[in-house]
Amino acid sequence: MIQSAIEKMPRIVGLISAAWGTRELDSVVSSLMTDTRNGTRQGFPVDAAAELLFLVQLNKIRRAVEAMQNLKIDYATAYRMTDQGDQLARGGGTWDNPMSSSEAARISRVAEPTRRSRTEDLAAKASGGPFSWLGRLVLFLLGSKIFWVIVVAALGLKILGRKMGFLS
Repeated sequence: MIQSAIEKMPRIVGLISAAWGTRELDSVVSSLMTDTRNGTRQGFPVDAAAELLFLVQLNKIRRAVEAMQNLKIDYATAYRMTDQGDQLARGGGTWDNPMSSSEAARISRVAEPTRRSRTEDLAAKASGGPFSWLGRLVLFLLGSKIFWVIVVAALGLKILGRKMGFLS
């Protein structure tokens, strides 16, 4: 069985599992990836760090899909609301903006207009198209625990069937 880089770290898996589906996952991953040991922290391998960041994004998408369904709003609005709520809850900081000093933040507000993220742009383009329901379905399935249970069960049955000689 192939394991992801994070699955090889049981403590990290436990922390992520405990915070999954909540905005606290951002804080958990941020604390894991920020050196709070005066330069003595080793850091994660690149593949593990990429997986952690992917999980943060996937968690936000999952929560946005739930908000979309509960509030009966389009995905782009739900994502924007989820992201803004996360930023307010964290109070900003280096995790959100590498230019977090007050002077750098003032300069960036003056110099650059507010931009949407790539995910928000893609969501806005997909929200009114003829296949927008398909995108929402895929996002819903990715965030659904029962979907993953069914996938794992199907794969397990397939492997078991091959070992028992039922499938060739």
